[in-house]
Amino acid sequence: MNTSQISFKLFNSDFINSAELNTLNQVTQSIPRQTWYGRENFLKDTFVAKLVESEFLFSFSKNYICLPVIEKIATIFLKQILELHHDPIKMCIFESTIDRNTVTKETEEKSHFFWHRDSICLENREMTPVDYTMIFLLNQKIWDGGNLLLQKGGNYIGNSYQWQGSETPIIEIPIENDKAIIFKNIDCGHAVTALKVKENDLVQRDVFILTCKILS
Repeated sequence: MNTSQISFKLFNSDFINSAELNTLNQVTQSIPRQTWYGRENFLKDTFVAKLVESEFLFSFSKNYICLPVIEKIATIFLKQILELHHDPIKMCIFESTIDRNTVTKETEEKSHFFWHRDSICLENREMTPVDYTMIFLLNQKIWDGGNLLLQKGGNYIGNSYQWQGSETPIIEIPIENDKAIIFKNIDCGHAVTALKVKENDLVQRDVFILTCKILS
């Protein structure tokens, strides 16, 4: 779907069954990686897909119990990308992560995520923007807010993390349990609105994120 020149797509997240979803959620029982921006990450990994005789073959660098599920998701992700991307794809690199945002009534006002463009570290150790990003919720939504914001254009100011937006309209997309979202990261900035805790004193929002950088 193209709205205000932003390439994105919503589709049903029933491409994985309950057993596969549980396998992903098992990863969140491990020790998380603490991020500099105050979140917890699980399943941080990069892997490569190469086109061999009309089929993409995946090469993983780590051995997780959920690798078959990730490969299934990445295959579906690639099929969706091919509907948005006009040129043939022979090789690409992915990065997967489960991002956890723990929010209480006291911290909900600061639970938003700043404007940015997803990047990946390649072999030359330089961070480069990925072409596409896919996100979907892993746990039941028991909060308000936490919506995805997309805006065509925009960029970082110099080498800082300060973001300068564009004059194009901002699109707000609810992140729901039954929908996955794919968007063309290379063309737009994105952010996430603050969560609003409802009945519970504390919520943990787990989002599976898969990014893709096309290499050839």
